[in-house]
Amino acid sequence: MEANGYFTDFLSNIRLDDDIRRACRDAHRDIRRLLAADERLAPAIVATFLQGSYRRSTIVRPEESQLADVDVIVVTRLDEADYPVPESAMREFLPFLDEHYSGCHQLQGRSIGIDTGRVSLDLVITSAPSEAEAEILAEADKQMALEEDEYEADGIFRFKAYLSEARKAKPAWQLEPLRIPDRDAACWKPTHPLAQIEWTADKNRACNDYFLKVVRALKWWRRRQDLPKHPKGYPLEHMVGAVCPDGIDSVGLGVTLALEAASERFAPFASGGTVPFLADHGVAEHNVLGRISAADFAAFVEAVQAAAQTARSALDSQDLVESVGLWRQLFGEEFPEAKGGGPGGFAAPSGPASPSRGGRFA
Repeated sequence: MEANGYFTDFLSNIRLDDDIRRACRDAHRDIRRLLAADERLAPAIVATFLQGSYRRSTIVRPEESQLADVDVIVVTRLDEADYPVPESAMREFLPFLDEHYSGCHQLQGRSIGIDTGRVSLDLVITSAPSEAEAEILAEADKQMALEEDEYEADGIFRFKAYLSEARKAKPAWQLEPLRIPDRDAACWKPTHPLAQIEWTADKNRACNDYFLKVVRALKWWRRRQDLPKHPKGYPLEHMVGAVCPDGIDSVGLGVTLALEAASERFAPFASGGTVPFLADHGVAEHNVLGRISAADFAAFVEAVQAAAQTARSALDSQDLVESVGLWRQLFGEEFPEAKGGGPGGFAAPSGPASPSRGGRFA
């Protein structure tokens, strides 16, 4: 059974609660406001915008011992020629951080981590874009500022619509990667968070607004597995995007088909002791799975194969109690228990019916 009502409750159980969401919103608004007011840094900043799972609406509730992650991109006018050692560009922000976030920030591999007590901010700086790109990004910054109360899904789609209009106005303009510092490699590397946002928007629409829900569900499933640390986070999300078919019409179906497709596609690599190449959106030369060891990948694929079998049994079962029990094997106690059962059984709705949000999005 697809158990649609149960998946609705499950996804509600694993989302950020209102208190955490407000903390995330306040944290990124505060740092962006402080950056805009900083006399030394503000002239060097083109735009700030959000990236990562919070921006793409694929974030799930953090564990009790963890903080919610919010990634903030800071597009700067810092020229790579003036900062051949990228860490020196990151250090330009240290006086600002010492003033406003004393004792709770640290330089990381590709970002500056800030612990606000409620939220973990990752400040990702970029080198200077071209003048044409700077103009587009500055305008996008204004547009995104209007969306900040709604980061579930519609913010993504409205931003995508804005980018489409920007292309119509400037047909020659093409979205280009940004360049961020890599302290470990001591060089600047390309990344394309805007392309990731666009791709996610397109994929979610192709999946009838179920893709984001499938990703959240599988992120939660991954958290419950006794596996090596990686893959998780964005690499996991990217893999789900690579295998989840278009046209799905329920979360249960999407989860099942994605797990089965992942099992079929990735098993040959796992058995051969290799890791596949999955090109990042907008940066074709970057393998999203490039930092994952073959052993860790093989362990992950083994877990995917077992999960695919359980999901298929849950989807195919015509007994409500059995089906929901199998879904609970995958997702844990956050997936509600069956309220009724037997062949063809059904559960009473958990609350009044509400219209789908999907039609609101462009």
